[in-house]
Amino acid sequence: MLRALHRIFTGRTPALLTATLLVLGVATEAAAQDRWPISLEANIGPGGGRTSAPGWNPDGYLHRSTRGTGAEVLVALRAGSVAPGGVVAGLSLGIIGTGGYEAICILREIGGCVPHFPEFTVLAATVGLETANGGFRVMAGPARVTGDVDRTLTDREGSSATGWQGRMDWALPIVSRFSLCASLRGVLVPDYSGDSFQLWVLGGGLRIR
Repeated sequence: MLRALHRIFTGRTPALLTATLLVLGVATEAAAQDRWPISLEANIGPGGGRTSAPGWNPDGYLHRSTRGTGAEVLVALRAGSVAPGGVVAGLSLGIIGTGGYEAICILREIGGCVPHFPEFTVLAATVGLETANGGFRVMAGPARVTGDVDRTLTDREGSSATGWQGRMDWALPIVSRFSLCASLRGVLVPDYSGDSFQLWVLGGGLRIR
């Protein structure tokens, strides 16, 4: 998780993060005006994933599955109305981290040790439907996924791939513009350096609208 946060601020994703933060600033200002149906949401919770790559193998990863922690920030815009709710579009930036793993080294022919299951940063653009009061949403769309390691490269190097994210969100108003929220999201990465990955996060947090 810490490596993923470090990669966001110092690695190949600062431009994406900057763009997302700019959108967040606009969204926060707009949310203060009743005429803009924009929401800002942050959540954190348990997550995990599986891969088609071999585990405990010099040509694979230490493990074929993992469990850790995921966190995400989502900006969503209600773009239109359809009975009995509305069309909603969102931009999210999230992390799906790994849990602890053995401090061992299985040597590889290309150098370094067999890498742990990757930690992923996920930038996703999704669209879907929400209920009239915004209490429930279903959204899906493309995602850009960046890992911190890649079994085809030397240790401590990762790469990026295109994937798909689907999500369901629930919100319960508590006071004024604030709501408690829960999110279940899954990410499918068909080809991350030749391997498929399936990732998931169950998060809880706060929504401002």
